[in-house]
Amino acid sequence: MNLEILKYDDSRTLAAKRLHILNSAYRLFLEKGIDPVTMVAIASAAGVTRRTLYNYYENRDLIAEDLQILTVEKVNWFDRLRNRLSPGSDLFEALMGFARELLKFHLDEMRFITKFDNYFADSYPSDKFPRYLADRFSTLDREIEVPSAFVTIIQVYLAYLQRLVMIAGDSAFDYAEHEEHIALFTRTIVRGFEGTT
Repeated sequence: MNLEILKYDDSRTLAAKRLHILNSAYRLFLEKGIDPVTMVAIASAAGVTRRTLYNYYENRDLIAEDLQILTVEKVNWFDRLRNRLSPGSDLFEALMGFARELLKFHLDEMRFITKFDNYFADSYPSDKFPRYLADRFSTLDREIEVPSAFVTIIQVYLAYLQRLVMIAGDSAFDYAEHEEHIALFTRTIVRGFEGTT
């Protein structure tokens, strides 16, 4: 995980400790969800004292928020979309390839992102994640010059993929089993987008 995106002014030693704490929390959140995980459990999993943990984070939700940013960055939605949406590309094929890639190769990350979004459905712990998303979406918009309706459509598409992951829960997810349904939804999204342009 690249901690630079989080914009902490940590020395190399502090960054290594922060990364260790984040990795420990990530495993706990994936296994148990966010709500049941306590700061005590995170400190124990990371092998640090509670005092050390609180030197880095004032609460569990801020840890989850940093992990959400790092996970979205790792999955790299924005670059994957930009690379697939070159001028003249087929939108249906681009979105299907995007879905296939996320659900086949980044399932754990999609599970964490989904758990985070479900837990913080009403409000985020701070404005850090919304600011990150706004910045990344505006960068995508500038780089591939798409109508603003497209950003909304991509957000709906991502929410749909997250819903599939949520339904699967922690069990295995077989992309082939869902491919026909994904294709149907993707066609609907593409038709909706083409109707707005």
